[in-house]
Amino acid sequence: MQRKTLVLLVVVLALALLAMPALGAYTFEQLPNGKFAVSFTYPSAASEVYLVGDFNNWENSNPDHLMEKNTEGVYEKTIELAKGTYEYKFFADGEWKSDPENPDVVPGFGNSLAIITAGSIKGELAIKGEMNNEVKQVNQGAIAFNNDLTLKVEGTLQEEKDEVTTDRLDFMAEIKVDNNVKDIENATSEQDYHILDRIYLNTFDTTLLQKYANTSVQGNLTDDTDSFDYLKLIDVQTSKDDRDNFNINESGDNIRIKITPGSETPSDWDYYINFTKYTSDITKATSTKKYYSSLNAKKGFHHSLTGERMGEIGVTGLFYQPVVLSEVKDLAISGAVFGEYEIIDNLTLRGEYAHLATGDINESITGAYDRGDHWLFVFNVEEYPDIEDIKPFTDIEEVHVVGDFKSGARNWDPADKHFAMEEVEEGIWEVKVPKDAIDEGKGYKFIFDGDSWAIGHECGQNGHVGSGGSDLIVGQTAEDIPIKQNGQAYLAEVNYRIFDPRRSFRVGGEAYKFDITAGFKVLSNGTYLPVASQDLYKTKGTGFNKAYFGTYLYPLDNDLKLTLAGDYSTFYKETDKSSYGVDLGFDFPQPISYLDYVKGNLGRRDLTKAETEDNRWVFEKQDLLNENEVRAYNRVFLEGKSKPLSWFNYVLGNVEFIDKIKDTGYVKLFGETELLIPVDQIAYLKGNVDYILGDPGTDVPEDEERAPRFWIEGKVHHLPYVQDYLTHILVNYESDKGQIKDHSWYGDDDNDWEQKLYGETKFVLPQLEGFQLVIAAESQKVEEGKFDAEQAIDKDAKFYVADEKAFIDWYTFMKFTAGYEFNFGLRADLTLIYDLSHHEISQYEDDAIKVELTQAVSDYSSLKASYNAKHPDHSSNECISLKLQTLF
Repeated sequence: MQRKTLVLLVVVLALALLAMPALGAYTFEQLPNGKFAVSFTYPSAASEVYLVGDFNNWENSNPDHLMEKNTEGVYEKTIELAKGTYEYKFFADGEWKSDPENPDVVPGFGNSLAIITAGSIKGELAIKGEMNNEVKQVNQGAIAFNNDLTLKVEGTLQEEKDEVTTDRLDFMAEIKVDNNVKDIENATSEQDYHILDRIYLNTFDTTLLQKYANTSVQGNLTDDTDSFDYLKLIDVQTSKDDRDNFNINESGDNIRIKITPGSETPSDWDYYINFTKYTSDITKATSTKKYYSSLNAKKGFHHSLTGERMGEIGVTGLFYQPVVLSEVKDLAISGAVFGEYEIIDNLTLRGEYAHLATGDINESITGAYDRGDHWLFVFNVEEYPDIEDIKPFTDIEEVHVVGDFKSGARNWDPADKHFAMEEVEEGIWEVKVPKDAIDEGKGYKFIFDGDSWAIGHECGQNGHVGSGGSDLIVGQTAEDIPIKQNGQAYLAEVNYRIFDPRRSFRVGGEAYKFDITAGFKVLSNGTYLPVASQDLYKTKGTGFNKAYFGTYLYPLDNDLKLTLAGDYSTFYKETDKSSYGVDLGFDFPQPISYLDYVKGNLGRRDLTKAETEDNRWVFEKQDLLNENEVRAYNRVFLEGKSKPLSWFNYVLGNVEFIDKIKDTGYVKLFGETELLIPVDQIAYLKGNVDYILGDPGTDVPEDEERAPRFWIEGKVHHLPYVQDYLTHILVNYESDKGQIKDHSWYGDDDNDWEQKLYGETKFVLPQLEGFQLVIAAESQKVEEGKFDAEQAIDKDAKFYVADEKAFIDWYTFMKFTAGYEFNFGLRADLTLIYDLSHHEISQYEDDAIKVELTQAVSDYSSLKASYNAKHPDHSSNECISLKLQTLF
């Protein structure tokens, strides 16, 4: 991301200078008698110089006050003084002179001021960095010259007083400098080679450490503090992949002021205050900005005699306001008070009341908009921060739309760039698509710098980048709902538990034999919860009234644990629409000598009354349901894992039975094992299998069972006679004819194969130390019915050979990777991928021809030359580069 914060750069560099020892003026050191030896220096060409001041009654002719010239020609004198403040001057050849190296001057006569204290400031400073200089040419285009420097400065300022050292200021900054010339042959001017394009702070953190508060100024650092309240109005730790709403930390650049407890804050107090501005590009006025502030504070209560914790009370506050395309949106304010107290031994009451904002704010401009005779597709890269894990936003060269097209472009073909987009302004891409090419309500995604699903450059809903994720929907764009401060949520809980001294001693901490929590919580409908926990966010539209309980029990002296949980919920207003659930489970570690654990649960969920025209509650595990039409189910789950036993390192298995009420039920089976074969040449043999009974899947006839998915892998090494030359042989095979891997927790719904075979081996030469050759082969059997056999294609494609006018049954290629390091420090690496299906060097796999030569120039720098026929970071185009990398 671009992060230009030059003012803060100056601040950090100033702090770095402060951390360095002072030069000139005066220095002092405390003596055993409590006084100080103070040394004064004065550079001068005078023949004689007297040191005079308060400490010697300003006597300018006493020989005892004469200074002596050292070997460097500087006058110096050391005297003994008590702690205090003293005015002084130098009397040089009959003229009064102030200390030119002391900025502290008393007005009037211009006397210099010496401040002698028992404490002093010391500093520690560390600097390290990396510099890259690269010449690059992509697809035989312009030759670019790219230069970047990363400099990291970090350190601490410390106060030393009475022989005690205390940290007072921590600072860290990562500074980056860029200079890029896109075309060295046609540069606009010679200055392009010398003028920096950007100098900016990538990250920084300066913290003033005090007794009761540590105050930090931060940039582009993660805020990992959730709110203290029990409903969790603020959840900044859960990743975006595990939630429907966004994680505020994934909003781009940020500048933050953070206040946390200091070293002497009482232990029963905890607080966290932050004021943060998030933006995808801090330098662009049109970037989406998010102003986010929070207050968290709580105080614990302890027994006056025993000191045991009895409870707590606290507050949480949240202020949130986005700015989209320079439009300032409504300010949303939410707050909560909460607390708990142990009224009698082991019986605790807990409660919370939250006042919430209602409404909705649309922060996205990405979408497909209805413009009368066409759809306007808009892609805003800033809404996909994960792209920067692949490449900088500014390096994106091409974006196109793939989707459920009827005409113009092939249906869901990532290589079809018929609807290529144009960058209308930095980071904003657009394309007009005729209405007859795709219907409203159909799915689509954007792909940047890529033409296959394999590289993971597709962008879908909720900022998701890569395989998996939901499709964007044509015509589905949101409008703002005005923010009002009329929402609420509250919670009341009671907890009772029984202490278990035996287990506490065994586990080395507090453990309980029995624990039960029962409660009731309410969320009003239509609340605006942009950073709340998933539990609140997913039901914010309808709201809820929810009664629940959860309990566990250790009935025996071993670690057998029984659990029971249940809940009953209704919509906030429409209380006739309800759901309920109950789960009974157990977890038994090491029940017998050869079992590592066994666990299971029995559950029921019923949402049959919760369906409405506009809002529907859905189950957490949507893969259990057929398009969420089934509203109730019973579930039984059992799993066990063995300890190492004979030839088996472990055996793991589980079975899950789903009885979908008013629909067919099914059974899921999973097994996995690893063999310990007592043969030195066999490193391992392992495999697993998935099998689903009763659920044929989307592409399997209803009267047939879905085929199982299984995977097996083996590796051999230490082979007789050849072990000095052949390090190992690895082979694995995977079959997924029932497309289980396409539509389950594996999340690989973009693969086109139903069987896959892979093998590799590695060759070395003892006579040629530093040489290695890895040979790998992979063959994929294309899914049956994946392609229309009658489809007319006039040129080769990944799964089609034009000369034979036939689709490929098994797509097969080999990959050769060789490397060698010469005695003089040069390392050469070569990668070659040969397509056995088309009998040519691969046109469909990245890194099909890749050559790299790396030469160490010194202990800290290296020179690398590379050629890549299909570079994954440049839309699979040819790329040639020469890079000098220096570390320091």
